[in-house]
Amino acid sequence: MEKQEGLGDTIAAFTKATGLDKVAERVAKAAGKEDCGCGKRRQTLNRLVPYNVKTPVAKPPQEPGFELSIKATKPEE
Repeated sequence: MEKQEGLGDTIAAFTKATGLDKVAERVAKAAGKEDCGCGKRRQTLNRLVPYNVKTPVAKPPQEPGFELSIKATKPEE
């Protein structure tokens, strides 16, 4: 199995395993298209939803008077 770079690769593997990739090609050809667009969609999805990418943690704004705190409180009765 190939290493999957992102969501596009996962969907491509699924459509290949189920035969949907061949269906998409036949439908595209019947509609007069040379390509079903799956490759372009795959690349776009890999770019938008990549795997194994560390997402930086957002830091709170450093403004005077800004304080980030989480406090446990008792519910009011």
